[in-house]
Amino acid sequence: MVTNEEYIEQLMSEKVAGIISREDEDYLDRLMEEYPQIAEGWEIYLARFSGVEIGKADNIRWKPIKKTSVLKKYIYYIAAAVIAGICMILSTLFTADTPHYTITADNNIKLRLATGETVNLSNTDSAIQVPAVKLTNQHKGLTYTADASAPEGLNVLTVPVGLDYKITLGDGTIVWMNAATKLEFPFRFKGGTREIRLEGEAYLDVAKDASRPFLVHTPQGTVKVLGTAFNVNSYDSGRVVVSLVEGAVVMLSGENAVPLKPGRQLICTSRARPEMRAFDEERELSWRRGIFYFDDADLQYICTVLPRWYGIKVRMDSKLVARERFTGRIDRNLPVETFLEQLKLTTAVDYYFDKDGILHLK
Repeated sequence: MVTNEEYIEQLMSEKVAGIISREDEDYLDRLMEEYPQIAEGWEIYLARFSGVEIGKADNIRWKPIKKTSVLKKYIYYIAAAVIAGICMILSTLFTADTPHYTITADNNIKLRLATGETVNLSNTDSAIQVPAVKLTNQHKGLTYTADASAPEGLNVLTVPVGLDYKITLGDGTIVWMNAATKLEFPFRFKGGTREIRLEGEAYLDVAKDASRPFLVHTPQGTVKVLGTAFNVNSYDSGRVVVSLVEGAVVMLSGENAVPLKPGRQLICTSRARPEMRAFDEERELSWRRGIFYFDDADLQYICTVLPRWYGIKVRMDSKLVARERFTGRIDRNLPVETFLEQLKLTTAVDYYFDKDGILHLK
């Protein structure tokens, strides 16, 4: 069971504000049953708001505090953190002009064939016949059968902002693609390897074939596997994150060949040595359920995620607002205003949409 302190802090603040989901509230209740110190922290938190009706967030005067260093007692950490709502940390002021954040893309899921034809996969669930290949598009996913005479070369599958999609490749490998992601693949793998190219984020369940390694090429390196399940995130320029769920992979980046074990995550950049660390599978793969978690994220980073998840333009109206930090989550199944109200409630950030639909944070 996940007991990350910042996540517990977030759930407690959502419960008081009356915006917690039933699933998360059940999870928090189970934590309090299992861990007495968390239950005690919850009681201390409630005492802070004595006389305030739970669920009436407007009646609560949220006061952010700075995070302290490592505390002597876990319960003290929880109590101090949740009293603050969501902790806010000031960082260095941005010296550049207030930036715009936007991702311009087609609103349709499209498959560009190696022959140059383009198939729109967003229209309806259907079977589509192209030369020597039968495509079946249904339930937000694509499968296909390809004859030996199928066109060679790489096809390009593009998933726009705000959507996700799944494809089953010719060898049985399943690729779940997140928003704003591009996948290049052949209809039939030939030779001694199975190779694809990926830009964006995807979770792969690779079909086992010891005689033909599976290679995922990203802008910052290549992931080599035989049969495994892992996540690849290459959204950020100059950075790729590989999170291994099961099996074994080797990350090939420059002259480095770094093996990865299940439960470990590898971060590769063009400017530093690869970094390896543990990761929380539930949170790391939550995007497949339409959930994205922020852990003490600054507003600049948040402004890069919102356009990708909702297809909106974002602008920060003030350099001061860029100093705000936030721990919480986005649920893509809900309107963006739901997240924005949460952000407004737990930080000093406010927002509005202008006549052109651009989101302004101030």
